[in-house]
Amino acid sequence: DNKSTKHLGRLKKIIDYVEQHYQEPITLDQVTSLVALNPEYFCRFFKKYMGFTFTKYVNLVRLARIHNDILQTDDSIMIIQERHGFTNYKLFNHMFKEAYGCTPSKLRVKHIEHR
Repeated sequence: DNKSTKHLGRLKKIIDYVEQHYQEPITLDQVTSLVALNPEYFCRFFKKYMGFTFTKYVNLVRLARIHNDILQTDDSIMIIQERHGFTNYKLFNHMFKEAYGCTPSKLRVKHIEHR
């Protein structure tokens, strides 16, 4: 139906935007103006269709990139974290552990041992 096509179009626009800008701070204002929705409605809309909040989504995109870089590069975890838009190290560590079941440094050590 027309309504769900419109919703999918909006979500695609948002997801594309996050993919291109996840390394920068992304504000709710930027995204809501992109899809012409007010912030309150946008937050409900996004959570309804994606299953989590917009902020969590952005952080999951960042975490996936960081996870990849930890395994693919020898750059320091702090450099990788900052490269992908995380500035709060404590929050980053907590979220990473929640998402992957271990700390970033443990992941790297495990990966090196299994090379």
